[in-house]
Amino acid sequence: LFENSVNAVLPLKDRVWAGTNQGISVLNTKDQTFRHYQILEEGKINAPPSRRHDQFVAVLYQDKKGKIWIGSRVKGVFCYDEVTDNFRHFDFSREQYPQLVPAVASDHSVICFEESEKNDSIIWAGTPAGLQEINKYTGKEKLITFPQKSKDYQVALNAFRRLHHHDDGLLYVSSWAAGVNVYDPETGTFTPLKVKSSEGLEILRSTIGNLFRKSDHEIWITTGAGLAVYDTDLQDITWTRFN
Repeated sequence: LFENSVNAVLPLKDRVWAGTNQGISVLNTKDQTFRHYQILEEGKINAPPSRRHDQFVAVLYQDKKGKIWIGSRVKGVFCYDEVTDNFRHFDFSREQYPQLVPAVASDHSVICFEESEKNDSIIWAGTPAGLQEINKYTGKEKLITFPQKSKDYQVALNAFRRLHHHDDGLLYVSSWAAGVNVYDPETGTFTPLKVKSSEGLEILRSTIGNLFRKSDHEIWITTGAGLAVYDTDLQDITWTRFN
């Protein structure tokens, strides 16, 4: 392993991908050898790995068609092409999508991925300063942000920490300090999760960890205060387990 600081792991058959502070290392489990990649916007660096400041890989994700997506800390989104053994960079126009200020961190710092359950051409990348929406086939990308009058709330709301695209077509988003919010890809609206019960409101006040599908109308929500189940039909938290 070229770099001991591992931020993400993706096991695939006889290969294990590791995202590190110095790029990507891929372990061949058959012969126990590593292959190392360092990448720039133009693709992989065709040279032995070296210590660089711009190679922090934070997220590794495999989509339903087997494509591997890479989320970097400073360069945004890449996708691995197995045929060419190279990487395609995805980016948006800064002229078209100005930087959101203030924000937790850069909109090129990828925190998570989630692909659309309704449109196989779309994958989302969550960042601390907005949501990247990428068309896998055309390469077209846009940055979705939600400026607010309250700048503290703007910072919290636009940190797309975790994403879950549910059966109802809505994208459920968790954050560090703004609870759970819901993005509608059809209308472009971004609204707080509707909750009626007092226990539901209480458990969602803490930092939201992750979101997982439980059924076609239910979502598991992990929080700093415990575990909850959200019913999308009833629009309420129906079960909680506090720490």
